[in-house]
Amino acid sequence: MPANIGCVDKAIAMISDLQTSGPECRFLKPLFGAVAELKSRTADGGARVYVFRATRSVYGLCRFECKREDAPDQTLLLWTAEVAAAYGLGCPVLMGEEL
Repeated sequence: MPANIGCVDKAIAMISDLQTSGPECRFLKPLFGAVAELKSRTADGGARVYVFRATRSVYGLCRFECKREDAPDQTLLLWTAEVAAAYGLGCPVLMGEEL
């Protein structure tokens, strides 16, 4: 089994929990503004899913990473912040939105 498969499985589980629990998701960690992360430890380090809060119960999934380091990737955070800002300006960044 590839080394990161446990990390991918954990990311899927965290996203499922976010979908079920919304803002009460046990993995959800607010970072700044509308940007947050789903974060959990794995056997290979950690899994992080970068999200932004679109409404009280809707989150946009932006990026995902598996890594040993315990700090979020600043480039991925910036990208997530840019997507959140675009959403705030009315750009249709969520699946199913009309242009």
